[in-house]
Amino acid sequence: MADKEDDRPRTHKWVRRDGATIRQAPDRSQMSVTTPEGEAPESTDLAQGMRAALIDWPIVILRVVGHANGKLKLGQHPGRWVRGRLGGIIDDVLDGGSSPRITNPNSPAHRLLGRHGRGSKPDGEAWAPFVVRADGMPEALGDKGGDLRFELVMAGEKAVSEVPAFIAALRAGHPAPSGEPEIEWRTIQAMQVDEDGDPRWKSVPPGATEVPLVALDRITEPRVRKGRMVFAFVSATPLARRGDVGDVHGECALVVDRLCRSMGAWMGRTSHRGPRIPVDDALRAAAEITLVSDGTRAVEVPTRLIAAEGAQVDAEERVAALTGVVTWKGDFSGLAPLLRAAHWVGMGPGRQHGLGQVSIR
Repeated sequence: MADKEDDRPRTHKWVRRDGATIRQAPDRSQMSVTTPEGEAPESTDLAQGMRAALIDWPIVILRVVGHANGKLKLGQHPGRWVRGRLGGIIDDVLDGGSSPRITNPNSPAHRLLGRHGRGSKPDGEAWAPFVVRADGMPEALGDKGGDLRFELVMAGEKAVSEVPAFIAALRAGHPAPSGEPEIEWRTIQAMQVDEDGDPRWKSVPPGATEVPLVALDRITEPRVRKGRMVFAFVSATPLARRGDVGDVHGECALVVDRLCRSMGAWMGRTSHRGPRIPVDDALRAAAEITLVSDGTRAVEVPTRLIAAEGAQVDAEERVAALTGVVTWKGDFSGLAPLLRAAHWVGMGPGRQHGLGQVSIR
């Protein structure tokens, strides 16, 4: 007689999926979000409020391809390497001072990176106007070198005004730090949104004095499916805040709460004067969305990837974050503008080091 454990229907292929679970509601050990009282808004009204908050927020998104002509070690967090290498170029070429920290708000380096420590050792604030999207970059290149591909986001009028000078500094070349190969920055493209809301990449010509802005309120990609969404934490995304109790998880309400608050904080730090994100209405809408499957994994990231050294209370402190994928079911039409914006600019602190990169489909 067959063992009971093997006595299963043979009409399906059984596949073990480590880490993927089905959960309908967070258990008591998980972080919770309080849903404001009141009815969920009409999806059209919520979407309109989201677009109103995003309109006229100056955003530039660049795609950069560089070629290293020798062996290179980027480390476990390639985005941190990108921030360090580019930060060194920005400080040397656009600032040229000698103080250990750049705190002068009139410095082009400050406008691009916020307050930060000078040089190729990456150090800066949680809400810097400079974002690195380094998904897919290797942790190292062999003796023959190879290509490096990543995207950059600059937010706010001050940072955007310095983008042409930054691009010119990249193209002019810069001595490599000791022990690293020279890098030729071969391709620099800027995203622009056409009349239909579709994003397009276009090469930035040499000598350009301005770069097109990305209209986050009008962008239509990625498409949002009716009734179902896959939300991926492409890089480690900090969700815990100081004083939070419980484990981070992939419930839509928690993710939308953190997304709204981090996006709002970033808008404020980059001097965006538009209407505020309708957080309460967003939470009411998110509370009606069901978690279908949770394939996320909780990780911890060091605080040095999130805040400047001078702001760290404990150098060994670590912050809870998520990686992996969740699937949600519900009506996403009201939240779509916010979720699309997050797809392109990320969420949470530490984005200048490559954290907080997310995608939707």
